[in-house]
Amino acid sequence: MEEQIIEARKLQEHIKNEAGQQKVEVGKLMSKNVVVEIYASDLQRKVDVLTLDLKEKTEELEQLKTTDWTKRLLECNSQIEMLREQLLEQEKSYNDLKSQLTAAAQISGGNKKHFETFVEEQSKELLKARKIVMLINK
Repeated sequence: MEEQIIEARKLQEHIKNEAGQQKVEVGKLMSKNVVVEIYASDLQRKVDVLTLDLKEKTEELEQLKTTDWTKRLLECNSQIEMLREQLLEQEKSYNDLKSQLTAAAQISGGNKKHFETFVEEQSKELLKARKIVMLINK
């Protein structure tokens, strides 16, 4: 009987040791579970952001598909033509101003070279504007 009690106590100790080891193992698994849950949560947020981005891009694509490109091209051409007309008006205004300045310089007997330099600078600016319009036209 004493042998049975000793055997029972040994068994009890063995079971306690196993239970302790299992508690440690469960603690480790719980810690791993927390890390996996955080990782999964982060991935879900990324998936949500990407899903929203995909939805927005799909909507933009649908809008592009339904755009009347012929109409849009005509609108752009109309704007280009309007810019050309404005440029021509500016050029005419520039030429009128140049004539007035030249006349003023001749009448006043002022420094003609100063007026010519000013007019040349304005001419360069006008050429730059023309180049921009031509680039837009291409």
